[in-house]
Amino acid sequence: GINVLANLSPEFRTIISDSSNSISRESNSVDNIGSWMQQKNRFNYIFRIIVGAITGPTKPIILFLDDLQWADAASLDLINSIIVDSEESSMLVIESYRENEVGHNDHPFSAHLRELRMTGIPLGEIKIDNMTKIDINKML
Repeated sequence: GINVLANLSPEFRTIISDSSNSISRESNSVDNIGSWMQQKNRFNYIFRIIVGAITGPTKPIILFLDDLQWADAASLDLINSIIVDSEESSMLVIESYRENEVGHNDHPFSAHLRELRMTGIPLGEIKIDNMTKIDINKML
């Protein structure tokens, strides 16, 4: 992830510093966990820079993310970072998920939705029921 971005642009290298020091997430040392969090924060920052570079008042963007019921916590943190920390208002994020698969409160996507709701960012929800056989036959 970070090494690929660093190789794409020298500016990324200065942001993420020396990416040759790989940090193992498996180690429980406080230093390693802190370093891993720093790298994660830098990665999120770089990703927000990329989003900011491809969007703007004259170039709006729609980001459609499907099947988020299967997303892991780190991916949802990145999505949250893009939505909440972005200074870009020319971006519409549409998140799609199966409500029946995220019904319990300890599901990572349920936590993601709670965090977004607490930010005060305007959120709209559209609930779509499953299609019946009759609906499918009408489409065919």
